[in-house]
Amino acid sequence: AVQQPAEAIPAGDGSIPLPVPPPVVPPPVPGAPGITPVLPVPTIPAPMAPAIVPAAPVPPTPAPASNALLPADEYLATLSSPTSTIRIATPSEDYPQWKLLQQTLEFAKVDVSSTTLKDLKQLLYQNLEKKMPMNKMQLKCRKRGVFLKTDGDLMAAYNIGGERKEEKDDGEPVLDLVPKMRGKRR
Repeated sequence: AVQQPAEAIPAGDGSIPLPVPPPVVPPPVPGAPGITPVLPVPTIPAPMAPAIVPAAPVPPTPAPASNALLPADEYLATLSSPTSTIRIATPSEDYPQWKLLQQTLEFAKVDVSSTTLKDLKQLLYQNLEKKMPMNKMQLKCRKRGVFLKTDGDLMAAYNIGGERKEEKDDGEPVLDLVPKMRGKRR
């Protein structure tokens, strides 16, 4: 058998060409003159692709400045007085079992520097004649469109209430009462 010189096959990615091994010719099989079995040619592993490095994560876009909350102590510093009237609008749907009849409840002289969300829910509970359970109450800030979630947070942490030095009270509700419903049942 005559061996031919190895040829170079380009790898395709611009790297160094890999040599091709010579074809393998097995020795003749005894007892069968002139017939030689054909063996498969060994395959050459493809060159490894370069590792893909993920791009750096894009930082989240900050909320608009008008919607940003100030820390509670900074918010309190902007107030001329920490006490104010808090108005809460009940839902427009009829909830007679909880005495929610599309009214606006007003709580005067609420000190936002010491009143927590839980305290405000307790005031609502008393005002609604103990008909609506506190665990079914959700309060939503009308100005920002966000729910007040943590019962232990001060009202100042949500930048709600108090008499601001540059704003006048317009008599509009500050919060909306939204009943928590599981499975859309009443």
